[in-house]
Amino acid sequence: MRMKKFRGLKRKIRKFYKDFEEETKVFPTDFEGYYEYHLPDNGAYWLNSSKVSYKLKSECFQFLIDRTKHLIDLKPAQLEAAKVVLMIDFHYWYATKIYIYNEPEEVEFERTDGNVSIVKLEGFRDFAKEWNVKIPPGLDVKGTKSKVINKDYYFADVYGGETWYIGHL
Repeated sequence: MRMKKFRGLKRKIRKFYKDFEEETKVFPTDFEGYYEYHLPDNGAYWLNSSKVSYKLKSECFQFLIDRTKHLIDLKPAQLEAAKVVLMIDFHYWYATKIYIYNEPEEVEFERTDGNVSIVKLEGFRDFAKEWNVKIPPGLDVKGTKSKVINKDYYFADVYGGETWYIGHL
């Protein structure tokens, strides 16, 4: 069986780039502790599609990395402590976003309790190499693997996936 093309993909990608560039044109200064930019124009929907090529996903990741760096470069002096991070969630694409937080505590990349397990990915994994993207100098990259256990079902349902963080970590 042959897969059908994703209709209007070029137009959707152009609109996605244009909208996200417009949205990230200036650094937000009127936020209390936390601010986020979600993918516009159903970006998560078509980015997650199996009909979208690896090369196109790679180009979109590079675009998001570049917009993260752009926001870091725009950061005003009074918000120097603010962190700017791109979060790419391979399990739940709608959670993919660039977020800015102005909280002094460090982000926890490992956590385990009865329902959730989050562990750092091994050091031999290289997001930049795997996705053929360039990480600008000064940006860190960390990956995690999460496992969520839903005990509401008779047989515990397990789901989760990889999440990559790129930016000020």
